[in-house]
Amino acid sequence: MVVGQEALHELGEKVRSAKKTAPTRPHPGAPDSAPALKLLAPGAGPVDRARDLVTGRGRQPKGREEG
Repeated sequence: MVVGQEALHELGEKVRSAKKTAPTRPHPGAPDSAPALKLLAPGAGPVDRARDLVTGRGRQPKGREEG
């Protein structure tokens, strides 16, 4: 199966968009049912990002360069 360049670009955009809203932490207590996930999951990503901002999670320690 060959996938066109435009389809790959569209898929890449969808992945980047999903990463912006996806949770950044595991949530083992999250519900398993689809209706509950649809209701609660959209709030997990923003809450995680706010928590990460406050705690500094995901930032490079001072004096350490990436690469």
